[in-house]
Amino acid sequence: MATTTTPHVLSRAELDALPLYAPVQCTTDFGRRVLAMKIGALPPGRSTWRTTDGATYPDSFTISHANPILLVPAGGGFGD
Repeated sequence: MATTTTPHVLSRAELDALPLYAPVQCTTDFGRRVLAMKIGALPPGRSTWRTTDGATYPDSFTISHANPILLVPAGGGFGD
């Protein structure tokens, strides 16, 4: 029997610590899933995000409230 695990929902600090171009799955208020990608990082801990619905967010606050889950390639990590 296969076991399932609940994906880890990222905090704002974890989002800010991700590398550039990290893909994150988010859920909108209406239950629709969108992809968010980190496109910029400014110190201290400010990240810019763009989503597949066309929105750009100047920090991780909104993304952190959308149940963000890091999408990891099948190989196990970025650049593997």
